[in-house]
Amino acid sequence: MEFQITTMWDSVPVQHNPVSLTLTGKEDHLELRVEAPFFNDVAPPCAEPGPCFGLWDYEVVEAFFLAPDNKYIEIEVGPLGHHLILLLNGERNAIAQELPMEYSVTSQEIGGTWTATAKIPVGYFPPKVERWNAYAIHNNASNPLKRDYQSLFPVPTGELPAPDFHQLTYFQPIDFGLLLPSNPESELSETWLEALGQPKI
Repeated sequence: MEFQITTMWDSVPVQHNPVSLTLTGKEDHLELRVEAPFFNDVAPPCAEPGPCFGLWDYEVVEAFFLAPDNKYIEIEVGPLGHHLILLLNGERNAIAQELPMEYSVTSQEIGGTWTATAKIPVGYFPPKVERWNAYAIHNNASNPLKRDYQSLFPVPTGELPAPDFHQLTYFQPIDFGLLLPSNPESELSETWLEALGQPKI
């Protein structure tokens, strides 16, 4: 499945080449491939590539996958090799963070684009994913002091005073079973049970 982020968070069209996301289901993981303009923002404070809490304050592309009971996963990837995975049980209620995953930035060109591939284990997704959204955040190209917030499924213009990526009502349907056929009938994984403080199966 391929998608392009062509709007700001409030439905205004973006003024540059859109961020592209490609979702591909594999036997034991979901592959997320990103191709995005590279704005060369200030690097995150994390010393090395890998999990980096607070990545949302830097140049980043994000994907959220939501189940009907409001359990969801937030996946963030950046152009310098940093990434962040959060598991949430209800709106903004993070119960696990900085989960490991395989992630590689395959190209990066100042003034051009960056491409990257993330492999998210099947067990990180809540059962019965039905809706999702994707976002991109970076400095404004003409005003580095301004941040641009972009959304695949944006909020109608004038409806909210500021961007809020945890507005779950604006997420849109996805046939997640086409990507991960086991997900629609799955139960909570050991990763989720541990995050919820429940006994593992």
